[in-house]
Order: sequence, then C-alpha cells, then structure tokens
Amino acid sequence: IKQSRSVRGWLSMPFALLAESQRFKQEQTSSRLNQKLPPVEQYCDAYAAEHIKQHLSYRLGAQMIANSRTLGGWVSMPWALLGEVKAFRKVHR
Repeated sequence: IKQSRSVRGWLSMPFALLAESQRFKQEQTSSRLNQKLPPVEQYCDAYAAEHIKQHLSYRLGAQMIANSRTLGGWVSMPWALLGEVKAFRKVHR
C-alpha cells in the first residue's frame, strides 16, 4: 500500500511483493521447525486418508503432478496414466 501512491512505487511494487513473499515463507519455515507434530497414525482420519490414496482419481493426479515437472514427463504422461489405470484395474477386480 505504501508503494501504490506514486509511479515510482508502482514500478518497484513487484520487487516489494517478492521480498514480502520470501519473508513470509521464511517465517513459515522457521515456525514449522519448532513445531513437533504427532505421528500420522495418531490422527483420527489417518485410515480415511490411506483409503482415499487408493482411489483412481488420486493416483492419476499424483502421476500428473510427478510427470508435469519436466518436458520428458509431459511426453510420457499418457503412458504413465495408462499404466496407472491398468494397475488400478488389476488390483480392484
């Protein structure tokens, strides 16, 4: 808001936003390091989360995220998705 009052401020706003986002990420990281979380098995919905991970839509989404990181992943994505569908059908027959 301070930088929206002048033309010079408008030009420097992307840099101010970048600095603010980096500061926010650093604060979040430092607060997470000090926080001790219980093991996953102690959460009341751990069983439901494991059950959802076996759904086809979840597995396809995980493959899409894993393959979207590189150009080669985009090229091989149709085969990876097809392989995931075949594996799902094999287990759930």
